[in-house]
Amino acid sequence: MCFRILLIMFVFALARVTHAHESVNASALAAKFLFAPPSDVREGVVALPSPRACATVSQCALLVVPRAPTLAFGFDHGGGTLRVTPLATDAFIWRLHIEDGKFARELRGGALESGAGWSPAIVESVASQAAFASDQPTRTVEFELSRGSHTIAAFTNVDECARDNNLSSSNEVALLIDDDSPAALVVHRASWRSNASEPLVLTACARWMESDELSPLCATSPGERAMACAPLEFEVVRARVHWSDGRVHNARITRDGAGRIETRARLENVQLNFDNAVAGTARIEIVARVFDEQRAARTRTVSYLVHVLDGGTQLLCHDSQHLIEVDFNDVSDGAVDVDHGRGWLDVSVPVRTRASALFAATELWAVSNSAERLLGWIGGITAVERDGSNARVHLGCASARVSLAPDERLECRNLRVHERDGFALCDFVARASVRRSDLSSTNDNGFSARGDGAMASHTVPASESYVAGAGSHALVLTHGYCADLNPWPMTHFSSDAWHYENLNQNISNDAYAVDLALRAAQFKSFGVVAHSQGGCAALHLYTFYWSGLDWVGAGRLIQTVGTPFRGTPLAGNLAALAAVFGVQCGSIFDLTLDGAALWLSAIPTSARSRVYSHTTTFTDVWWSYDYCNLITDPFLSDPEDGVVEHSSGHILGGNNMGLVTGWCHVTDMVDPAQSNDASRNSIMNAQGAR
Repeated sequence: MCFRILLIMFVFALARVTHAHESVNASALAAKFLFAPPSDVREGVVALPSPRACATVSQCALLVVPRAPTLAFGFDHGGGTLRVTPLATDAFIWRLHIEDGKFARELRGGALESGAGWSPAIVESVASQAAFASDQPTRTVEFELSRGSHTIAAFTNVDECARDNNLSSSNEVALLIDDDSPAALVVHRASWRSNASEPLVLTACARWMESDELSPLCATSPGERAMACAPLEFEVVRARVHWSDGRVHNARITRDGAGRIETRARLENVQLNFDNAVAGTARIEIVARVFDEQRAARTRTVSYLVHVLDGGTQLLCHDSQHLIEVDFNDVSDGAVDVDHGRGWLDVSVPVRTRASALFAATELWAVSNSAERLLGWIGGITAVERDGSNARVHLGCASARVSLAPDERLECRNLRVHERDGFALCDFVARASVRRSDLSSTNDNGFSARGDGAMASHTVPASESYVAGAGSHALVLTHGYCADLNPWPMTHFSSDAWHYENLNQNISNDAYAVDLALRAAQFKSFGVVAHSQGGCAALHLYTFYWSGLDWVGAGRLIQTVGTPFRGTPLAGNLAALAAVFGVQCGSIFDLTLDGAALWLSAIPTSARSRVYSHTTTFTDVWWSYDYCNLITDPFLSDPEDGVVEHSSGHILGGNNMGLVTGWCHVTDMVDPAQSNDASRNSIMNAQGAR
């Protein structure tokens, strides 16, 4: 099986593909109105996360340069073990030499001459480049190297046959440099909003990624762990952005909002400012020298993807001129909430947008002159309603949930709108005024009979209620991003299992979910066993739309293996290799660390609780350097499966089914593909809801 199946995600691109809904009929599905209790807000389940928590953490360097017959890769090393991997279609035949100003030796397996200042041996390994849809291998050399500044020279035109076979056709090539030091470069967004013509700002810092208080097995992400670790000094060597229109601009580097600083200033944190952003996918490339605890410099790089919006979608409730309108409706033109009666609260939010549908959400607060109380959170994917030049989106919930005392008024807080595909944040308002909040007469019993701990309620307008199909009940097996086949062995499942296949596609979680619902509409009800992005799509479908998932019997609704609920750092770093190996399926913002965090912030605990997640990792022995994939390993934090980190494969509010060693994300890795674990598959088959 080609590894491209599932590096499953992301493989490279310089421009975001936006064709997501062209092949699916989203209007055929009824959207759910979401409600989450106050506890979900207080615990941060449905709150926008801090960009710091989604930081990209790099403990390696990916150096990309234009192709030439002779290449020079300069870097700093703090001493100790170093692993070097050239990346190109013809990289296996390159000749590599290392220089430190005194000596130059070829990097080949075997013994080195004495007196060179290095270990007497170099370990050479063959590494697959199938992650980049290349059937040509490369090689990794591992050796000991002294502290200092070094240069690796690569001689690329060493084989006439390679040139005749067009192995060296790419415009750029790369060198991956990895060591065992916990010194890391950490980069995150300064703000979630990124609009065209406005500044795009990133924050960069350095951390010593060792802490006695935080284990890699804990639920926190690498970014969250990094912020709890000791700061280090670092220097920015280069920071530049590749805009979607092909232009490249250098960063204006500042510190804490102060004036411009020297690029080589040794600091603990800086801001990278890129003025006049261009709509589309921007790739930011950062090269830095991080100084470890022994004050030795180590080269680190980050490639960071940001989806810049055109600025066309805005909330129009920033001031008293535009108010949110609230109305109470009866069932004839409202909705049914089976737990809280037939009255319906409609929240109409004014927007300016060219989109046909958006995700919107807000917190509802009861406010008086002396106190305030949180009533809950409402949200959902909602069609844009237009009346001439005016546009609105509608949210809602059972009116019984938001009854007010005579001296209270309703207020919307932390109101936000996102793109439907990718969930990039379009606009945000901390507080918004509401017109007509005289709702105290709708219920005399307070906020909710079920109280603060109530589960979220999925509701739908009565006129659009989902009607279950007339077919059988099934267990649907889904695949990941850009898959060229479904990885689940049908022999591991019962006869009611069904392979979902929409192969070789770059589609958002929303487009995947809609397509899954339409293809599975042949079944009266279905549960899901999902691999990789298929798990995100199943959770998205259950959260935001009515489908056969809502009609199942007893059992586990959504079971996932290797699903990047919180994204993967591979998305940004591998995007840097687009010019080396080609664009392939294209980039997808949903599976970046940022895109996944924004998406998860829209999913209440009631939906998360129906997910049963599994993660795997490679077999680790003390006497060797172990991994699932030699090339992707430096970009990921252990434990990981070659694509997805353990911390990303589980979510707060879900059911963590644990981490199992000895299995990797897909075939063509060191250990077997996780989807081939017959024991786990048997359990998922038996426990899966239908």
